[in-house]
Amino acid sequence: MGKECLPTVAMVLVQLGFAGMNVLSKLALDTGMSPYVLIAYRNLIAGVFLAPGAYYFERRSGMVITKKLLTQIFFSSIFGATLNQVLYFMGLKSTTPTVACALSNTLPALTFVMAVVLKMETVRLGTPSGQAKVFGTVVCVGGSMIMPFYKGPLLKVWASPMHWRYAEHATDATALPSGNAAIVGDVLIILSCVA
Repeated sequence: MGKECLPTVAMVLVQLGFAGMNVLSKLALDTGMSPYVLIAYRNLIAGVFLAPGAYYFERRSGMVITKKLLTQIFFSSIFGATLNQVLYFMGLKSTTPTVACALSNTLPALTFVMAVVLKMETVRLGTPSGQAKVFGTVVCVGGSMIMPFYKGPLLKVWASPMHWRYAEHATDATALPSGNAAIVGDVLIILSCVA
């Protein structure tokens, strides 16, 4: 029971951490923090916590940093981290954390489409595996698109024992993003998944 459950527990904890990060980031953005400052703090804190471990575990690997490796690190950091975060937090500023989490689920589908376009993945529609790939991609994108497009009734939940000044503002239905701002936010989050 112990080691078999560890990957599942880890995945659930990662998703809980991601949801918490979305809510706290949205709180920070709505109280006036710049998305660029949030990204700078996030990367600085990550560097402080990860650098000692990276140095400790990789100090004897014998890896030499070459110009080619530095160029790869540069482009990976620009497109893999910075552009992704800038687009994501700019989108989060214009939408809700719930929609941001839902749209992040388009990442596997976008990865599959990019792999097909770049000829890294083959799709044979005549085979069951090819049909499953396409069907899974459609289900993934369709499920993620329900959240931004479906506007149902406001759910009334129990009162929170914590009193936050932000919560008074956020529970007002008029405070929720709407119209063009929400659409722009949704598009920016999808573009962050592409990045």
